Formats: sequence, structure tokens, C-alpha cells
Amino acid sequence: LGLVNEVVPLDQLLPKARALAERIARVPEPSVRLNKAVTCYGLLAMGLGAGMLMNIPLSAMAHASYDAQRGDLLEAMKTGGLKAFLEMRDGGFRPEPFGPKSQR
Repeated sequence: LGLVNEVVPLDQLLPKARALAERIARVPEPSVRLNKAVTCYGLLAMGLGAGMLMNIPLSAMAHASYDAQRGDLLEAMKTGGLKAFLEMRDGGFRPEPFGPKSQR
């Protein structure tokens, strides 16, 4: 998309890019694809309303998609309940303000 997320010194560029890629890699692939589509359509439409309108069907597809990770999440919920589900889903992901940027 050509968007800038963060500006860093050249010697930190590859480690920062790798850390971001690893963070994105924790998200199920269909969700990444659909979220990218939502962003692209929103930018193409040049309007928040149109972008939000596209978000509805694409989000539904992301939530309805099935992959091995979703199967593991459902199995964790069956055996360990909601707490096990949330730990498996969120264990490796720490959103801000508790995420990697807060560690500076």
C-alpha cells in the first residue's frame, strides 16, 4: 500500500521490519488478506462510509473462514473453556499499550 508505519534508523530497519512481519504472521492468513482488501477498497473509495460498508461482508468472511489454527482454537475452547481459548488466541500477541512499542 505504500503506507509508512514507523520511521527508524537504517541499522534498525531490518529488525523492525522482521518484528512487524512476525507479528502479522501470528494472525490467520485469511484475516490478513481480507483486512488488506478492506484497507485497499477503503482507499480506493476515498471515503470512510464506503470503506465501512466493505468491511461488513469481508469481516464476515474472515470470521467464517476455517483453517487449522481456528480448529485448534475451537478445540482449546471445548477442552479448557473461554480462558484457554483466549490464551491460545492472544498468547503471542500483545496489542498496544502493552505491546512492543511500550517496551521502549
